This record gives sequence, structure tokens and C-alpha cells, in this order.
Amino acid sequence: MTLQRLFYTSRIIDDDEVRGSTIARRIAEASAQRNAECGITGSLAYIDGHFIQVLEGEMYPLEDTFERICNDFRHREMKLIDYQAVPARLFPHWHMACITEQDEGLEGRGSSLSEIRLLSTLNVREALTAMLTLVDEAEAQALAA
Repeated sequence: MTLQRLFYTSRIIDDDEVRGSTIARRIAEASAQRNAECGITGSLAYIDGHFIQVLEGEMYPLEDTFERICNDFRHREMKLIDYQAVPARLFPHWHMACITEQDEGLEGRGSSLSEIRLLSTLNVREALTAMLTLVDEAEAQALAA
């Protein structure tokens, strides 16, 4: 089967930033467990009341996962930005990485997070690169601690 990548944005129902970050982390933790079972990798970003997520995997598990997300009451204004076959995963070691404005080590990186949100509407490749950079930086800081 062919590896696929899906990229979408949505708004969170609860606009409180701290609660939103907590919800995003809970979603990522639960997703990581389920995604490991079906071979999905990716990253979830929570920025200014928006979820921005990339999912990678085989077509059927990926589509089932996205359908489940679309039916999740915590999301509104779902927008599928990109869905395509890809030669390799960007997040091969992450069944679901998560970056939020409340994360330790990302303080002062609000402009980078806002840039991801802007890029998600303009240039998917650049948005994915920015997400990967922040995930890698957060992982490096966690390992150094």
C-alpha cells in the first residue's frame, strides 16, 4: 500500500488557552496509543484556539482516523488542507507528537507557533517543516533535562 499524509486544521470548542492545551495533550496521548496499533504517525499542534494536525499512514487506517476526528465534539470548522501520497514519513518516531503554547521549553516560541498557523493556510510544506522543527526542538530539550 501507499503511504499517505493528511493535513487538517480545526477550531477547538473551548477557547480557553490553558484548557485547550490540556485537551490537546490528552488527545495526543490517547491518539498515540491507538495510532501505534494501526501504524499512524504524526503531530498535533494547538495554537490560538486551533488544532493543526498531520497524520501519516496507510490509506484505510488514515481515513478511519480522520473520520473519527471529524466526529469528535471537541472540533469545529474542520478543514482538510492536504491529502496525498508521500514517499516517506516526516514523523516516523511519533505516533502523535504534541506541541502547544503551554509546553515547557517552547516559551518564547509563540511566534513560531503562530507562523505554523499562518503557513497552514498558505504553504503546507513550510507548515510541516515548522512543525517538525518545533517537535525536534522539544524532544532535544526533554532529552537534555
